[in-house]
Parts: sequence; structure tokens; C-alpha cells
Amino acid sequence: MDFSQVSVLLVEDSKTQGLLLKKLLTENGIQVHEAGDGREALDKLEHFRPDVVISDVCMPRVSGFELCREIRSKEALKDLPVIIYTVLYDPKEMLTALEVGADYFLTKSSAHELLLHFIEEALHIRSRRSIPIDLECFVRGEVRRIEGDFNRVMTLFISTYENAVERNRAVEAADKKVRENNIQLQLLDKEKNRFLAMAAHDLRNPLGVIQGYAEFLEERLKDQISSECMDMVHTIQLSTQRILQMVNEFLDVSVIESGQLTLKTELVDLGELFEKNIQLNQILSDKKQIKISLDKQGEVPQVICDRDKIEQVLTNYVTNAIKYSDPGTEVVIHLGINDQNVEFSVEDHGQGLSEEDLSKLFKRFSKTTAKTTAGEQSVGLGLSIVKKMVEAHDGKVWVESERGKGSRFYASFPMKSDSSLQKDQAA
Repeated sequence: MDFSQVSVLLVEDSKTQGLLLKKLLTENGIQVHEAGDGREALDKLEHFRPDVVISDVCMPRVSGFELCREIRSKEALKDLPVIIYTVLYDPKEMLTALEVGADYFLTKSSAHELLLHFIEEALHIRSRRSIPIDLECFVRGEVRRIEGDFNRVMTLFISTYENAVERNRAVEAADKKVRENNIQLQLLDKEKNRFLAMAAHDLRNPLGVIQGYAEFLEERLKDQISSECMDMVHTIQLSTQRILQMVNEFLDVSVIESGQLTLKTELVDLGELFEKNIQLNQILSDKKQIKISLDKQGEVPQVICDRDKIEQVLTNYVTNAIKYSDPGTEVVIHLGINDQNVEFSVEDHGQGLSEEDLSKLFKRFSKTTAKTTAGEQSVGLGLSIVKKMVEAHDGKVWVESERGKGSRFYASFPMKSDSSLQKDQAA
């Protein structure tokens, strides 16, 4: 349609919204007059009559609904088409628009084409025959009475329906776009995990060789080279060990994120497993003069679990306890059965964690404000891996800690019967 002879009174208190709407209308040839609220609009309507009024609702002094009511009350303006253009979309707001005599009800999230369509329609409704209407409707527990012109009521109902259809189309289009983006992100994530797994796997073997030779040199040359050179060999060994740990953690994350984390379950004597784990970690704890002890709370039967993954969980808890504990303190591993669940925890008497730190735990790459006591470093993946491994056992992890009084990290998972093991092995 040619809008070159059409004039609109745009009533909008938001300068940003006003500029956007004015640009849309003027680009389509429409002459735009502006008012900052309903009061200013009424003042302007005393001197000229536009073809259509487009009004926001929530404005200072006089709202859009009040403006529309005033227009309908004036003999010279009662047939002036009014389009309510608002962010509101509650059905009660639409009924209020009916009550005050608006012709169209349009939300600002709708496509601009719909606004232009309503302007075009509005130019043709002025000559229609008036048919009085008086009805009551029940909306959300409230009776609303609508009086006025039948044609105007029907026009507003139809415009509201068109608006709803347009909103649904927009939502569907946005939803489709989100789904397409999610599929693309999933493909990229799989490619990232594949690359990460390949890189980590290719790095692990040469790093293992470097660490092995460094340990060999440290043992064989300790009486043949200077202390300075021995320190260099020791640094190589420790640095390689740290990088190897990082690579292994990246591999674990890659497996978890790819959805390929599987359990190799078997009957495991946790008491024996934990005692061996203490022996392995004793080398690390001895360097800081930290004692590790096992507190078995009653008899713990053999349980069905993935031995390697449960040991990895325990090792993470124990090494963290050692890292954040002061020399001369004690780390206690508690092991027992609690309400048909295997429950173990690692308790230290270190610096503890703040409330803010507790919210960061078990998340990838998250680091707390707590400092290791001997400069040990961490990537921030260990606890997130622990959480996934325990959850794979249908279990859960949690922590109790108080600043200055130490921490206690827990893991718990259900005990399973021999039949569960047979099912797992069959699968």
C-alpha cells in the first residue's frame, strides 16, 4: 500500500523505542507526529487529527489506556483508530484495551510487518457501520464487562489472534534456530573431544618415557653428580609428572563428555584397596611429615564397583588433602556402610574452605582461594572428574568444611548384589 498520504501520532515515552518506530514508519512513507505521553498526545489532538494513533501503555501522567478512553469520549475523535503497541501480553491487558475502545492490540515483540498491516486495516475501518455491544466475559476468576462497538471488538479480537500467531511463529523460528545451533555445537563438541583425546593419547606415551628416565637418572646418579644437577633432574621428573597428570585428566574429561564413561565392575575389598592406596600416597605425605590413617567403621563387605575409578576418586581426595594440609598434621580416611550405601570420606586438618569456595567445588577448571602449603599446582579438573565417576556408580559427592578447621570430602554409592554384577558383565 502507498502510505505517502498517511499521518500517524506516535505516543511513546521511550526515546529508543520512539526512534526505532519512527524510522520504520518514515521508511514506509508515513508522516509521523510524536508525543511523549498521553497528556501530550491529547494536547496535540486538540489542533490536528492524524489518520491513526499508535500508543504505548505504560507512560507517565496519562497512560495509553487512559488516552484511548479519552479519545472515545470526545465526539470529534471517537472514530479515530487506536493501535495499542505495548510490551504487555497478559489477557487481562487485552480486555482492558477492549474496555477503553482500542481497535488493535499488538505486542512490541511482533514483526514490524504486522504493525504496518494493522495501520492499513485501520484506514478502512472508519467508514464501517456502528453496531452496539454489551457483554460479560469471565477471565482468570474475574468478570469483565465490555461495552462498545461490535466491529471494534471483533477487530481487536482478530488482531490479538494475529499477534499471537505471529508470536508463535517467532518462537518456533527461534526454537528451530536454537535446535540447529545445538546440533552444530554438539558436532563441534564431539570434534573437540576427539581431538583432545588424540592429542592427550599421543602425548602420554612420550611423557611416560621422560618421567621414567628422569626417575632412573635420579636414582642412579644421586651419588655421582652435583646437588645442582640433581635438582635439575628432580625438577624434570616433577614437571613431567605434573604434565602427565594433566594429560590423564584431559583424557578423563574427553571420555566423560563424549558419553563413553563405562564401568568395569567387580567384587572389590575396599578395605584392602584403601590400605594399598595409603601406601602409595605415603611417599607424598612423608615429604610433608603428614600421617595418613584408615578409620574402618565396622566390617565393610566386598562391594561391587569399578576398582580403578573408585581408587582414582580416593587418590584425588587424599592428594588434595595432602596438598592443602600443613606439615605435621594428619589425614584420616573414613570407610563404612551407611543405610545400604558405601560411604567413604577423607578428612584433613588444613586451612578449610570459605562459603564462596564451597560453591566452586566439583566444577571444571574451578579454583578456590585456598593455597597449597608447599606450592603444589592443579589444573582444576580433578574434582569434576571425581563427581562424574561417583555419579556413574549412582552415587553422590559432597564436602563439609570450615575456614581454619579443615575439610572432609565425601563419596557415597549404593551397594549392589551379585546379580547386578552378572548383569553388568553380560552387558
